[in-house]
Amino acid sequence: MTGGKRRGWWRRNAWPLAACAVLLPAVFGIIGWAEWDDYFSGHESRPITAQPNASIDYAGASWGPAEIVELPPPEGYAPPAGSRILEVTVAVDPADDDPIGCLPPTLHEMGGAERQWDERTYELGEGYEPGEWNSCAGSGTEPFAIVVPFVVPDDAVGPFALHIVVAERVPEYLRLPLGP
Repeated sequence: MTGGKRRGWWRRNAWPLAACAVLLPAVFGIIGWAEWDDYFSGHESRPITAQPNASIDYAGASWGPAEIVELPPPEGYAPPAGSRILEVTVAVDPADDDPIGCLPPTLHEMGGAERQWDERTYELGEGYEPGEWNSCAGSGTEPFAIVVPFVVPDDAVGPFALHIVVAERVPEYLRLPLGP
């Protein structure tokens, strides 16, 4: 074998090699983009944020303002050591004749460790009050309030925001800032 034969092979295959050098990264880039796009279109990834202490029109309803208060533990419930109970209330006024469907909200810490907590209605033994719900399920078309308690660690100081996911609007979700 001489150097000329190797150079001949490279010359004969220059265009196919160049095509592979261009097309292979493009194919993997398109596949990767499609996977990420599929992931983000199926998860809440685009916040629609209300102004603090204000209402916002979203998904066929007026939401807010949202309020947060610290509650004493209910009788018969001892929260874990180093934790406290926060309750969030959001007024919801459906504008359409269609009921709204949303998942139970989650509480998010907007600073610090950026933790999140699920609501604890059943663990705290909270009962249902007329016109109060822990999600939008079964709320109908009349105005109602979402009232959800959260057990959070004492070192969670906020600011907090309530995230509400309306299934028909994913990947969007509603972010309601709480407190000052």
